[in-house]
Amino acid sequence: MADLIEQQKKLEQKVLAEINAGHPYEASQLAISFVARKKKSLGLNGTSATVFHAAKLLTSNNASADAGILLKWFIEDGAGDDYIFHMEDGNLAANNYCDIQRLLDLLSTAKRDAAAIVVEQIYGPVHVAKVKKNFQSSALSKRFESLEKLMADLFEESKNWLSAYKSVVRLGDMPRLSKLLEAWAAQGHESEKPLFFGRAVMQLLSDSQIVKANQFLSVSKNLIKEEDSSSKAANLAVWHLSIILAELAALEPHPRVDKPKIFGIAKLRYEILLESIDPKLNQLLEKIGAVCYGVKPNQQSGPNPMALLQTMFGGAPEPAEQAVTSNNKKQQQPKLNMSDIMAMIKSMEGATKRA
Repeated sequence: MADLIEQQKKLEQKVLAEINAGHPYEASQLAISFVARKKKSLGLNGTSATVFHAAKLLTSNNASADAGILLKWFIEDGAGDDYIFHMEDGNLAANNYCDIQRLLDLLSTAKRDAAAIVVEQIYGPVHVAKVKKNFQSSALSKRFESLEKLMADLFEESKNWLSAYKSVVRLGDMPRLSKLLEAWAAQGHESEKPLFFGRAVMQLLSDSQIVKANQFLSVSKNLIKEEDSSSKAANLAVWHLSIILAELAALEPHPRVDKPKIFGIAKLRYEILLESIDPKLNQLLEKIGAVCYGVKPNQQSGPNPMALLQTMFGGAPEPAEQAVTSNNKKQQQPKLNMSDIMAMIKSMEGATKRA
């Protein structure tokens, strides 16, 4: 123990000297080199403790980004051999440490803005390490949940909205996600609010998170005012489409409910509109078709020019998707609007329940 403290003091002097000289990155690299060289004398626990000691020095001295570099190195690569980022399955004791707990302690005691900068660097690597660990321990799960909640708070406070979204989705807290989307949408134009919420539903569906998508809808519907004149019709249409897709995906399988066909009709109706708003929405739509309805992605990139012309002149396009054809025979599709599609879904759902 005395030797560990002595080694940490030596490192501290060198790290602070580099920081005071205006070289924070060099300080982080010095810490990496020191730990890699001294790991055997430090031991597993001591190596971890020294990494976090250096990270705390950097975070406390306006070098949070460089603390993130140091921690990212340790999480991804470790100090070599068996001196890796350690996630303890069991309960902790004096000689039984866990780097998730040490990370939680570091972020909890740092200034919030400094901690947010560190989290930006290590969020991805931590989750990759979690997947590799593939643990079932309730003790470690609780530590991860506490860490995730803290990271979500830090992302939200720093208005890192996309990362906050990912973190809250991982927590599965759909009421919080709804509030987060409302705050995020408030940063943009008022008319874009339905687009923010519709895109979130589509993203959840594209990740095959059907239950979460419908939970999110149930707590968010009252936040989108259909009669709000500030919302553009196109943005409301994205919101409407997200409702169709989520409710359709949640329907119980039944012979009378042809989910791929209904999806194909909705896709045919909305894909040109989505392309005009943001081509990435059509990419989400393609993925939703594949993961939720078993529809093969469209091989054609971008909207069909002939379909666009036919739509402009009132004719029904000839769909290329297998989802909207029967036995590979071309057939003219009826021109359906939002209420038509919703009525079709509701009637099929009723038929399912009666059956």
